[in-house]
This record gives sequence, structure tokens and C-alpha cells, in this order.
Amino acid sequence: MMAMLKNLLSLLLIIVSSLSIQAQDTITIQTITRDNAERAGTYTFPDGNQSFEKILMIYNIRCKDNIVNTTGGNDVGCGEWDYSCNTFISDPTQTDSTRSEHPTHTISGFNGQTFEYTTQPTYTYYQYEQQEVTNGTVINEATSSVGMGTESLSLPEEEESGRIQFLYSADQIISGGLTAGELTGLRLEFIEELANVPNLRIALKATNKVELDASDPDLDGFTEVYFLSTEVATSGMNNFNFYENFAWDGTSNLIIQLTFAGETQNFDLNATATQTVHALLSGEEDRFLEFSGYGNAEIGSEAFDEIENELTISFWSKGDETVLPVNSSAFEGFNEAGQRSANAHLPWSNGQVYWDCGFAEGNYDRINKVAPASAYAGNWSHWAFTKNATTGTMKIFLNGEEWHSGSGKTKPIYIDAMKIGSAFVESNRHFGQLDNFRIWNKALDEATIRNWMYREVNEQHPDYENLQANYRMNEDGGNVLVDASGNGYDATLTNNPTRRSLRGRDIFKGFTASDIVANAVFVSGTYDETSIETVTYLDSIENNPVLVTEYGTEANELVTVNETYYFAAGEMNILNEADEVIGTVSVTPEGSIEIGSLEYYLKQSMEIELLSLVTPYGIGLDLGDDGKSFVFDVTDYAPVLRGERDLYLSFGKTQEEHDIKFQFITGTPPREVVGFQNVWPFRRSGYADIQNDVHFEPRELKAVDNAAFYKLRSAITGHDQNGEFVPRNHYVNVNGGPQEFVYQVWKECADNPIYPQGGTWTFDRAGWCPGAATDVHEFDISEAMSSGTVMVDYGVNGAFLSAANYLVSNQLVTYGPYNFNNDAAVVEVIRPSKRVEFERLNPICNEPVVVIRNTGAETLTSLKIDYQVIGSYSSETFLWEGNLGSMESEEVALPINSTNFFATNEEQRVFEVSISEPNGVVDEYAPNNSMRSEFELPLFLPEGFDFQIQLKTNNRPAETNYTITDLAGNVVMSRENLQANTTYDDDINLPAGCYSIELNDSNDDGLSYWFDPAAGSGDFGIRRITSAGLNVPFQQFESEFGKFIRFDFTVGEITDVESEQANVRFLSVSPNPTDGEVRIELQGFEGERNLEILALDGRLLQRKVVRFYGEELQTHFLSLADRPAGIYLVRITGADGVITKQVVKQ
Repeated sequence: MMAMLKNLLSLLLIIVSSLSIQAQDTITIQTITRDNAERAGTYTFPDGNQSFEKILMIYNIRCKDNIVNTTGGNDVGCGEWDYSCNTFISDPTQTDSTRSEHPTHTISGFNGQTFEYTTQPTYTYYQYEQQEVTNGTVINEATSSVGMGTESLSLPEEEESGRIQFLYSADQIISGGLTAGELTGLRLEFIEELANVPNLRIALKATNKVELDASDPDLDGFTEVYFLSTEVATSGMNNFNFYENFAWDGTSNLIIQLTFAGETQNFDLNATATQTVHALLSGEEDRFLEFSGYGNAEIGSEAFDEIENELTISFWSKGDETVLPVNSSAFEGFNEAGQRSANAHLPWSNGQVYWDCGFAEGNYDRINKVAPASAYAGNWSHWAFTKNATTGTMKIFLNGEEWHSGSGKTKPIYIDAMKIGSAFVESNRHFGQLDNFRIWNKALDEATIRNWMYREVNEQHPDYENLQANYRMNEDGGNVLVDASGNGYDATLTNNPTRRSLRGRDIFKGFTASDIVANAVFVSGTYDETSIETVTYLDSIENNPVLVTEYGTEANELVTVNETYYFAAGEMNILNEADEVIGTVSVTPEGSIEIGSLEYYLKQSMEIELLSLVTPYGIGLDLGDDGKSFVFDVTDYAPVLRGERDLYLSFGKTQEEHDIKFQFITGTPPREVVGFQNVWPFRRSGYADIQNDVHFEPRELKAVDNAAFYKLRSAITGHDQNGEFVPRNHYVNVNGGPQEFVYQVWKECADNPIYPQGGTWTFDRAGWCPGAATDVHEFDISEAMSSGTVMVDYGVNGAFLSAANYLVSNQLVTYGPYNFNNDAAVVEVIRPSKRVEFERLNPICNEPVVVIRNTGAETLTSLKIDYQVIGSYSSETFLWEGNLGSMESEEVALPINSTNFFATNEEQRVFEVSISEPNGVVDEYAPNNSMRSEFELPLFLPEGFDFQIQLKTNNRPAETNYTITDLAGNVVMSRENLQANTTYDDDINLPAGCYSIELNDSNDDGLSYWFDPAAGSGDFGIRRITSAGLNVPFQQFESEFGKFIRFDFTVGEITDVESEQANVRFLSVSPNPTDGEVRIELQGFEGERNLEILALDGRLLQRKVVRFYGEELQTHFLSLADRPAGIYLVRITGADGVITKQVVKQ
């Protein structure tokens, strides 16, 4: 009894998966392991001097930390969604080439077709309405002189813009002789005569400040009182008459602001030294970069060598309010594996600002928040993004104040390169202006950020030693952003973002503090008349030249032919102060450039897809502590799996944990693999682009001297709504004409061995299923290659599909001649097996199934197959006959005469199969003739064991049926034509033997499916009938099983399949519950029987006497139609005893 219970409990399910075993020397190369967060690495494979019969890839997946995902999302256990998870290996000895197009010229800031140019500078014009004020005879005038020093205050003449502020105290002004009232003018003392200050503006602001601060400059609140391009004829004090008087309250200090725009001359003032900062002066011309959806700056790895746990990236930004919000990145940095390690979406299309930083365990840390449009567009805003991975803190600062933060962000920061102005792959481009881009290896605090956001960084900065790079962007041209940190990490500009500069009153940062203040005389007067004449002034700003890069092709590669700077000709705008176009000035072009298109081939190291597998839906999925291991024959990749290679996963690589190893089985292959290459680089392509040969254009393949055979491999997966769920025929065409190889990209998914899954796993898809490998289609083109070259084309047939794209891998394998004439191999043991691929078909007690292959040059027509269980009491031999061409395979079912075939005295159960005598001759290569497979026994039931099959149907019973077959394949019991929402309790007593139960659903959605609640739900299980008549569940099957359930079990000790079969006894009472009619099915009973219905109190309500002859199934009907709802008893009595069943009347 204890042995029986042990079998019942321990043999119910397959516990672990194992690999089929071949008895040859094997070299195992471990690559990606579960703790490899990058799912990538560089690994050393055997060199090309060794010979391998076969190479296997053992691909294991496990839910992260062996946790079951019950909440959704992709961070816990197995990820919620199904993702393509492709395995690639790089082959630097070969080159991929992608047909590409490139313009003949790129011109910074120009997106048209014809570029008209001139070699002479051009200008943008600004038309200003200035005021020239003339005072008449003085009626009353009071003045106050402040400062009588002789210090020289010289303003840089080579700069074309400036903003200057001086602070004067109320005490100084009053002591000079003025009181509260209207200020009508100002006098400044020029050192030299013939001074010129274009677009001079004077503005005043009342303040209570006693000194000025370069870290907190006054940028608004000023009243403009003077605007005139001013020429000063004489040195000394010169009058500046206000066009608008300024009301001074007599107690406030005053800030006088001077701004100019244009090239100055002799703008030198006499000044007085003070004890504190009373002046702010803008320094050199403040330029910035403007990104209009093109161009970026790339920073090399050296700038990030000292960054691991802390980072600050800060800059000024003014987004284009006519474009934003769109999907954009102000910057993005990648690590060495090409994974995001630092990124700011400023903003994303949803108006949120995202800060991503650090990478580990397949993902980056992130914080994000909705921002007002004014923060990212139309205004200059200062942004600082910080992270401290040690404390787990990430923050975003806006204009010097903490704006958003997050905790628990501990992923380390490894950055190999960064781009400013776009994402790293040059998508998600930035639209707007950027300036003062700084990188620190420290998470700066709020006070430091605020104190230095307006200032140029120098040695006085408290964290100056942590400054890694500082891009002021003040160059007047060229393709380099100079690093002002002193580290020399200059950045390189690509595709020429536009350089612009701040002018005059728009300058808002970069001030230098000074204690020297211009000598000034404040004037308050009345005059007999004051005239204000409007002066129209046309100012011109020289435009930046544009970089014109001319391209050509050499050997199908893109090369730069020439780089020249020109000025754009045509209409130059005249703008008013509101930046509105009010006219144009025409510039005659010296020439024009017609921008054409070049076709070339972009070349890169060959990236070869080893495996295309889609991750399973992860909610509720448990892959066990050992995970699930798939085995793939990758012998075709032998020329690539050599030496040091980069191996990596892509797309949905972080959905699960991975362990990937390779087994190199030494020996001689059927034919040497002499070459392996991509026909086209792996890529994703839209439907129209495939059909129109935008991608996968016809390509020429050339024969190889030492090659005898050529094979194409095609692995395609369809995606997006139509690409995924609409079948299409794809093709490979050789040398034009009719399509030789047409194949449907479509895969059955309802028989997936990994089930159920937390999504629509049963739906058939274009070439893939969740939790399964992609189908690979193979085509022999050896005959066509005999001519030396062929043209190969790939495409898809059928009407255009919107919302459809495909991941396409087409590869060419080149082989030498066959090494053997008569050779065969065992390549797979399907049953018995522990392999995950065959879990639906195992464990078994009936005939094994193996896969044989003809690995010789001659057609295989016969083969001897010997098979046994190691340590068993018997072995079997099967003589196979058929017709297999070279490298063709066939599944072979191997008959057995008894379930004792699987009995063994060994603790570990191992099935062994061996082949010999191909075509009746000696096999020329023995090492591939045998294979072993570990297995588990199926459920064991003792003879005389009464059990019950219980099936509850759902709302669609026509889809459901089940059968029980014996070892010889005879149907001993079946059930179909069922009723909806009905429970069928089928009592069965089987003689000793091996039996298989198969439950089928014709709609591929099992007895229940979350996606289709209208179908209702059912269940299916096996119950033991005890001596007391109780039904005890001991095997319950998953209701969401998709297409079918197959379950083998054995009953008692049996001899062989030829033995006389004992009586099968079967009883079923249905439907239950019933509306009235009671159907009683009986088989295996003898003699006369009473069929009775009784009330619960024992009253006999109905009786029917039946007699049995032979083994035929009999069906009889009783009725409860005239009885009230309730519970009744169905009793079957005979000479050998009584059987009682309950039935419910609805």
C-alpha cells in the first residue's frame, strides 16, 4: 500500500526536464548565466582546429528569483507580456551590408531640395523704433553726481552683445543733491571721444538690495527709459535724455542697466571703486546650440570614467513651443553593451519629464513627472538631474529648486558615450535650444545648483574637482564643443545643429561681479519743451555660415568628398522687436546645390541570430526552481561559434532569467559546415517595404570553391495587430521566375508545452508562440548554385497589410561533401523524455517515438532499430523501411509488446535506442547511432482499482471529447456529443494494461479560457472510488489546456499485448444535474440487472430490468420528469452486488 501511495504521489507529474544523452566526448561552454543582468558577454568557444559532429545550444529560462508574478508588470518573476527575445552572436570576421540611401549633401539647418548659396556673409535684419529725445531750455534742473573716481571700466569691443548693471544707493543719490521725484536723464563719463554704442538701452529698477549677486541677477522688473543707437562725440560727461521719466521714491536704491547689441567702439567709462559688488558685467558673447530635429553632439567615454555611483547633469534649455511636447531626449548615454544608462526626456509626448539613470538587472532606474509647458518650451529654464546610487536617491531640479525626487534607485551608473540633442541612436530628437551642459561625478545639492546656475564655473565652485566636463557652447563655428573643465573631453558635433547667440537684453547668465561702478549723474529737470523723434533703425546680425558636406561612394561605401562653409542666399528676413517678419532683403545667390540621393551599403560587423524565441506571458506562470530548458541543434553555426565572440540577447531579454550553454560533441559531422553568413542583415521591416524591396532587395550569392551543398534558413516572426494574427505566405526566389520556395509563416500555439500562461497564449500567430521558438524553414539551393552565382530574393505574398511588420532572419549555410555514403543517426527521443518540448506527450507507458535522419549520401531505405530501458527485463527490435533522402528525417513509433518494457531495477530510468545496418550494410559512422533519454514512469493503479473519470462541460460542449485507448491503440472508452454545463461521472474498472486518456478541444481553448468568459468553464479529473463508495480526487487536470491533454497510466501487472483482454467495466449516469431524463450507460456487466430510481428516504420511484449479453455498451433511460427538484438515488443491483449514484433534479 505504501508503495502504491508513493507512486500515486511522486509519479503524477514530470518533476524535472533533462536532455537526451549521447555517449561521446563533449565540450561544454557556459555563456550567459542567471546573474548576468546585461544578458550579454564575450565568451571563448573552441577554435577551428577541432571537429564536432554536433553542437547543441541548451537554453534555460526561469522566472526571476523563482517568484510567481501575481501582480503584473515586468519586474517580478516572469514578465507580464510576451516579447521577442532573440539571441545574437557577433562575427567580426564577416561584414553585414545594408542597402541604404543618403543625400548627396547635408547642409546644417536646411531641409529643402535646392540650396542657393553665397560665399559672402549674409545678415538677419532687425528693425527697431528708437527714440531720440531733445530737451529745450532748462526751466528747473537738479542733479546728483555719484562717483568721481578715475578707474577705467572698459567694455569688450569685439563682442556684439552686452548687459551691464550698476547699483547706486539712495543715500548716494540724495547726498548728491536729489530728492524723490521724476528722473529725466542720466549722464555717464566717457574716457574717449567718438564712442559708438549700437542699440543702447537704459533701464532702471528700484531695489532694496545693497549689493548685486552674479548667482542671482536681476533679470526683470526694469523700466526702459532710453533706446537709441548712440554716438558720443566728446569725452567726459554725456547726456542720455529719457523718453520716459522714471519715478523715484527717494528711499529705494537704483539699479541702472545698460544693454547693447552690435559692435561697440570706445565704450570705456570712468568709474569708482566700492567696497562691495555694485556691478555685474556680461562677459564674452553667449552662444548656444539650436536643435531643430537634426544634429547632436557626442561625448566620448573618457568623460565618464570617474562616474559610477553619483552623477549630476545640468544645462539651460529653451524648447520650441511650436513643436513640443513630442517624444524627445535632451541627452542619452549608453553603457558598453548599448543599454541606456542616462537619459532625459524633456519632455515626452505626454508632457512628462523623465529622468533615467543607472542600469542593472535588465533595466534602468527612472523618475518622471508632468511638467507645465512653460518649464520646457518658450522660456529658458535651468534643469539639473542628479543621482546618488549609494543612497538610492534621484532628483530633478528646475531653476535651482528641487522639483521631483525618487528613492530606492540603486542601479550603478556606467556610461560609455553620450549624445546631446537626441537619443543615442539619433531618434527622439530634441527641439529647442541648449546651453551650458555640465557633467559632474557627484550628486550636487540644491543650494550649489542654485548658486551656480547663472555663473560660469571656476575654481571657486565648492565641487570644482568633481567637474568632469563643461560645454559652454560659445564657439563661433566648427564641429567641436570645447570642454571648459580643463579635462579636455571635447565633444563632436554631427549634422550641424545651428549656433546662435543671446543679444543685449536677452542675456541672462554668465555675469562677472565687480566692485567698480560707473561715475553717474542723475538728472531731474523740467524744460520749456521736449521733443521725442522716432528713429527707425535697421540692425543687422551676421548669419552663421552653414556647413555643406558633400558625399560620394567608393566600393559601395559612403565617403565624405568635401566640406565647405557657405552662407544661405535668397530672402533675408527683417524682423521687428516681437520677432515678426515685416520684410525681406534679397541676396543674389552665387550658385546652387541640388541635393540628390546616393545608394550605398552600410557595413558593420555581422550580427547573426542564433535563436528567435518569444517569452511566455508571465502572470501566474511558475517555471520551477530549475526553470525550463530547450535544446536546439546549432551545428550549422559551427563556423561562427569559434574563438572569442560576443553573445547577447535583445528585445525582451529581461523578462526572465537565462542560462545558456553550448555542448560541442566531438566527432565527424555528416558534412563539414564550411561557411555561414547572413543573406541580409537581421532587421524589422514593414509589409510594404518588404514587398517593394526597400528592404531585402535581390542579392547575389557566390559559390565557394570547397563547397558542395548550400542551404537557406529563414526564420520570420510577424508583429503588430495584423502582422501577428494574419497568416501570409512568404517566399524565397532564386534567379527570378516562379517562386521556388513558398512557405506560410503561421504557427499552432494551443499545443504549447508551457501552459497555461497569463495571456492569449493559445492564439495561433505568424511564426511564433509565447514561450516557444520560432519556426525555421530550410531550402536546398545546391543545384542553383552549381552555376557559380545566384540571385536570391525574399518577399511576402498577399494584399497589403497595415499594422504589420516582421522580424526577418535569412541565412546561408555552406557545406562540404558528405563524409559517408551509408550513415544514419538518432537525432531525437520524443517519448519517453523529460524534455520541455515534449512535456505534453510524456510520461508514457506505450510505444516510444524517436527521430531518425539519413546522414549519408545514399538514400536510406531500411534501418534496424534496437531499443530498451537500461536494466530492464526485455529489449525490442524494429526493422524500419522507408525512403529518406540525404539529411531528411522521420519520426518513428517503436512498438512494444508489454508495459513491462519500462520496468527496470535501476534507480534512474533511462531509455536507450540504437540503430544499425542502414540499407542492409555496415553503418560507416557509429558514434551517432545511439541516444539515451531519462524519463519518469506514468501513474500506476493497482489491478481491480475502481476509478471515475469526471468531466464537467462548459457552454460549448460540441468542442469537447475524450477517449481512453489501450496499448494496442484500441478505444476502450470514449465520450462525445455532450451537453452544456453537465457533469459526467464515468465509473471505470480496467484490466491490467497501459492506457492513454486524451481530452480534446476542437476550438483550441480548453474547458476554460480567461479571454472568452462567454464559453463558461469546465473541469476534468480522475477520482478513486473507495470501498465505501466515496469518490476521492487524485488527478485533476488544468482546465485551460488549449488543444489537448494526453495522460498515460498503467493498471496492475500485465504480460503482453497479445494476451486475452479482460473485461472492461464501465458505468455512467448523466446528465447530472438533469431536467428530467436520466441516461444510464453500462458496459462489462453480466446477467440480469435492476435499474432503479429511489427517493432519499428509500422509496422506490421507478424500476427497469435489463439483461446483458457480451461486452456491448448498453444505454438505458429512466425519468424524473414528473418529480420535484431535489436529490435522488440511481441504484444498479445484480447478483454480484449493488452500485448507487446520486443524481440531482433541477
